[in-house]
Amino acid sequence: HYLLKQREVKLYTELGKKMTAAGKAGTYDSWMFEESDLIQHAGKAFGERLMADRFALTLDTCDKDLQPILTKIFNLYLSAIIEKNLSWFVISGLVNSSDISNIKSHSADLCAELGTQSLGIW
Repeated sequence: HYLLKQREVKLYTELGKKMTAAGKAGTYDSWMFEESDLIQHAGKAFGERLMADRFALTLDTCDKDLQPILTKIFNLYLSAIIEKNLSWFVISGLVNSSDISNIKSHSADLCAELGTQSLGIW
């Protein structure tokens, strides 16, 4: 969850700096033509972090019997986002390259564990 928050902060900080550098006259061109990928990445980061925040709150208030399985699903959600954006996390210094195999292994383990329970969840 921490990594998602840090990604959002880094992306919006980078976007803010680029828009400031573009100035008032260059705002439209910068926004529409030069920084559209960064804008989309920042927006997606916001949405994913918001979902993680809401999921974390749900874990705090849900039925205690559901917490173990929902915690695993939440961890898989977080792992999937990190794995999908792994190169960005490494380049940004938020994840060490030496941790890549552990992250992928953790995701695979969660998938295998949840796979056996997936029909019961539905």
